[in-house]
Amino acid sequence: RSTMEGLVELFKNGFITENQYKERAKDISKDDIHRFLQKDWETTKITIYAKMTNLAEKLLLTKIPVLTEVREVNLASVEQKFLTLSPALQDLVSCPEDGQKEQEVMNIVKDYLQYMEDDKSFRAMSDNPFIPNMNLKKDVLASLALFSTLETV
Repeated sequence: RSTMEGLVELFKNGFITENQYKERAKDISKDDIHRFLQKDWETTKITIYAKMTNLAEKLLLTKIPVLTEVREVNLASVEQKFLTLSPALQDLVSCPEDGQKEQEVMNIVKDYLQYMEDDKSFRAMSDNPFIPNMNLKKDVLASLALFSTLETV
């Protein structure tokens, strides 16, 4: 019986495909999956917050015109967007057998994926060559990919 941590390591490091990940996750209890997703998302949130804070400090000091667009971005709104998943995950962990709670989480995940595609400010931060190590999209996508287990559990 595999653990969620081990399974995620295999998946994130590219040793297994998303389908293999979802298939193997069927052997893990819903409770373990929900708790792991909650823990992983909290870590991702800390990463988002740290990168946003670092970016805000850099933008105050920069004179590069290309970054004007990013400077005008309301960093707090991007950060706020990614907070809504935490309460839904808390509900899911407290009611692991509630299929509606899983659906609520999946709806938020789908909303995040759409937001990352559509939101100009998020794209300006994620795909900007003048901001090294900022690829928030990569960080968030790595965490959101883990939620695919909820579609099959």
